[in-house]
Amino acid sequence: AIIVYEKAVEYYPEKVSFKVNLANMYSENKDYEKSIKIFEMLEEKYGLNETATYAYIQTLLKTERYNDAQKKTEDLIHEYPSGMQYYAVLAEILRKKGQGEKAREVYKTLLDEIRKMVKFSYLFVIYLLMKEDLKIFL
Repeated sequence: AIIVYEKAVEYYPEKVSFKVNLANMYSENKDYEKSIKIFEMLEEKYGLNETATYAYIQTLLKTERYNDAQKKTEDLIHEYPSGMQYYAVLAEILRKKGQGEKAREVYKTLLDEIRKMVKFSYLFVIYLLMKEDLKIFL
């Protein structure tokens, strides 16, 4: 499959998605340096979307480049604060860096956000149920 994406990138160099897929294929085949090189080039030239950035972070983690992965994860959290999975990734990075207390703080933030979401969802369902009950009387 890598050969197919390499040819696709060769024939269609303007197709960013082919390059992202090639970087992902390199990462899956444990050729992390090639993957990282492509992600770095794409980031510099085009910027990376949320999905590509997350894939890049996963590759950085596989190579234990925790500082780089932390920076990119923090950037994702800043850009997508409702992306709960990024808080979990950040906590895991901090744990691997030996920063257990900071990791616990991030996990606590994550749990607080989940609680807020659950509470809001619960209240919203109650509202909808009450609204539906009121229709019976109208």
